[in-house]
Amino acid sequence: MSRMHYASLGCLLLTASFNAHADFYVSGVISYADLATKDYDVPDGGEYDSSVAGYGAVGYLTDDILFEAGYLFIDDFEFQSDALPNTSFSISGPHAAIGAQRYLTDSLALEFRVGAWFWEADGVYNNIDVGGLDHDVSATFMADLRWSLSNNIHLYTEYTHILDGLEGSSINMLGAGLRFTF
Repeated sequence: MSRMHYASLGCLLLTASFNAHADFYVSGVISYADLATKDYDVPDGGEYDSSVAGYGAVGYLTDDILFEAGYLFIDDFEFQSDALPNTSFSISGPHAAIGAQRYLTDSLALEFRVGAWFWEADGVYNNIDVGGLDHDVSATFMADLRWSLSNNIHLYTEYTHILDGLEGSSINMLGAGLRFTF
């Protein structure tokens, strides 16, 4: 697509969003994260332990469309192997997404988002911080099931799939979160 197509699409989305009911929101989620490695990604037959992840975001939500910007942090993935003792890495960076929602009932909604994660990985080897290992941009796919406790407070469960993370491995996350709209 050309820049003109992207600009036209952006103007169309903004026009649609200003003609509907809209809310700003802040949200946060705590997740369980698992690195989906392939056999060739794991040196010397070792394995990666699962990790804990956190995601905080601000967004703009219309009746059907949402725009979101946030920060995603995945705590230490520890690697267990005799060849590489005390090895771990963490991944973090800003995230941007666009999505859609559909209300199933007055208080239950489904939400889907696609986005880009601008991440950087830091590592530790044998208890020594080796700093930046890699940085890249990865596509993200998110699905939420959200319950409205009130007009402003919402609980949700979220599944996130990140394509091509560190060393080309995907990351799967499942978590619970809280959103406050205003």
